[in-house]
Amino acid sequence: MDQSSLSVSQFKTTPSSRIEYKYDISAKSKRRVDSADASVNQRHCLIENCPNERAVQYCHLVARSRTKNERFMTRLEYYWRLEHGELNLDTRYNIFFAGASLHILHDNDSWGLLPPENFVDQYHDKLVFAGAIPYANRETFPIIPNGIFSYRLFPLKTSMRSICIARQENPAHDRPVAATDFKIHVHPFNELPDFQSHLHPKFAIVELGRKLSGLDLVTLTSFTSTFPILGRVLAIFMAWTRRIPPPTDGSQSEWFDRDNGDGQSETSTKTGYNSERAKKRKRADAAQTSPTPSRAILGATRVAGLSHETLLDHEAIAGKEGWTRKSLLSWAESISPRVEVRGASEGVIV
Repeated sequence: MDQSSLSVSQFKTTPSSRIEYKYDISAKSKRRVDSADASVNQRHCLIENCPNERAVQYCHLVARSRTKNERFMTRLEYYWRLEHGELNLDTRYNIFFAGASLHILHDNDSWGLLPPENFVDQYHDKLVFAGAIPYANRETFPIIPNGIFSYRLFPLKTSMRSICIARQENPAHDRPVAATDFKIHVHPFNELPDFQSHLHPKFAIVELGRKLSGLDLVTLTSFTSTFPILGRVLAIFMAWTRRIPPPTDGSQSEWFDRDNGDGQSETSTKTGYNSERAKKRKRADAAQTSPTPSRAILGATRVAGLSHETLLDHEAIAGKEGWTRKSLLSWAESISPRVEVRGASEGVIV
């Protein structure tokens, strides 16, 4: 079948159990995903490389249902240098194609996509640590242009040990498929190739970081000891979802820098739940004070007062099934490097 002739309606979307509001992905958003993916993966499943006839679906990296979490969305907008209400989880850079079973396993936090280390490090290098606590600075958020990025599948839950991934190595264009067209991969899936995708690394970092934050301490410590990059991913997630610092001078300011921002809003917030959120934010802007970034990194005294709040923030974002306060602090102290906290312009000495 000619892939260019496929109608977007032939692809299924996120299972309804994960969509907590009434809006579906708009046809415009689907066309944008189709266009971005067509030249790279021909709209095949990113992991299995199977064509759409094999129950391929649109799959969000960061779940669309998180649009309803105003705190979560606002914090990402702030640390990503966006405007109030600008972040749109229906952007093409947050959606990929996945077979139905892998889609469900992804939504169940069984696996995640790990971006290339150099992009993880670009974000991580801009964090500042006060003891074991990572902080992000809105002013220094790295702007990584959209493009094609390389990802690896990382299994997170033990349930992945009981499944296999049949990746189609040879496309069967005008002939029936053969058994030799497929290669079987089993846990830990080390022989799976890197996947090329239009997905933006910051969405992958947020989603993988969220999933890591929900693991038990023993599993998490094992992962971060074996794969140190996962500790950096988690630190970035924690910093990006941390409570927004209050303004230092009491003034109001615009959040969005139109010259340097990385909104990826694609203006599709005009439809669906994102439009309702944008309208609410516009109404609220007239009555509320917009937070502004602090010009200096939090000092040790302030950090001591905020340490308890950061744990509450983690629980609000990751859910009460995540770590306990004690285990989170214990883990952070066990893997964090020794740091020297300096002013924002000086950075961090590790």
